[in-house]
Amino acid sequence: MVAGLRVVVMSDKTGKGYRHNVGAVIVNGQDRLLIAARRDYPDSWQFPQGGVDKGESEEQAIIREVGEELGTSKFEIIKKSQTKHTYTFAKGTGFSGYKGQEQVYFLLRFTGTDSEINLHTKHQEFTAWKWIQPVDFPINSAYKPRRPIYASLMKEFFDVDLA
Repeated sequence: MVAGLRVVVMSDKTGKGYRHNVGAVIVNGQDRLLIAARRDYPDSWQFPQGGVDKGESEEQAIIREVGEELGTSKFEIIKKSQTKHTYTFAKGTGFSGYKGQEQVYFLLRFTGTDSEINLHTKHQEFTAWKWIQPVDFPINSAYKPRRPIYASLMKEFFDVDLA
């Protein structure tokens, strides 16, 4: 399922001003990919993600974030991306005090059942979710600054070229 590793450096903008963030590329037992529709932009599909809290490891952060956003913690880490991805927020968006995010992605396996996924959580980020084949990822419906990141992740984790 997980193809050979290909490392692509997306940016060298790391450091001051960029929020430390983790993201989850989630697969189920049929190697289908979970994508979710953003609450604030319902036609925009993405992977669960979130900030790393002070004193928290990236591994702890990704399990916490996925639990907060999907209402379940039935995930296991398969691997960590070899690349840190950085992007700058579009003007007028983003988190106060940050000019962008530096993200580390994890490939996770969902070990629960679909009925355990609950988007109506205290930290609701999404309005819908679905399983798709990695080759069917709707790259043009992703937040524009993340599109090259998502294309890189599809290549790294699944050897799928979305370009």
